[in-house]
Amino acid sequence: MEVRFYVDDGDLLDLRVATLLEKYGFKGTFYIAPWNPRVKILDPIQIKELSEKHEIGGHGMRHVVLTNFNEEERFEDIMDGKHLLEEIIGRPVTKFAVPRGWYNKEVIETVKRAGFEELRTMKQGATERDKDDFLVPISVHFHPDHLEAWRYRYQQAKEKGERGYFGVTCHGWELYKFNLWREYESMLREIYEDQIA
Repeated sequence: MEVRFYVDDGDLLDLRVATLLEKYGFKGTFYIAPWNPRVKILDPIQIKELSEKHEIGGHGMRHVVLTNFNEEERFEDIMDGKHLLEEIIGRPVTKFAVPRGWYNKEVIETVKRAGFEELRTMKQGATERDKDDFLVPISVHFHPDHLEAWRYRYQQAKEKGERGYFGVTCHGWELYKFNLWREYESMLREIYEDQIA
């Protein structure tokens, strides 16, 4: 079974998520929008340090809803973010997550044109996936509305053996807003203990 942890936006609180992942030996993909006005964004030094233990993914430059823009505007925002992150971490950024989960076929084509290898969506409920598919769904968004879903999705993925996929995404600022740190760490601990059993 493939288990993947995703963290979106690039907020300072994502560093706390990283610490929890590392505590249980997990690596995450952190999707960062360098000029995201909605959060207290990580600075270049913090992004570089984060990249030494985790993967950095693109999230656009300004965390805008890409379906609201034409092709060239979308491409510019996506590429500006990609280039800045690559300059900071010193290696290619190959994964992308659409801001706020909004995408269509035009956005997919723009992300491909920008040279990304995969586009992670916010489509929930996946417990297996086609590894050759450009679009990567999630199993669950770690949020108060979905707290009970993760165990069910994890078990479903586990039952599928090698075909199984469990992908959980969170936002550091949401874990703070809803005081979900204990619940998130509990999930990580349960998954860790299951994997070493």
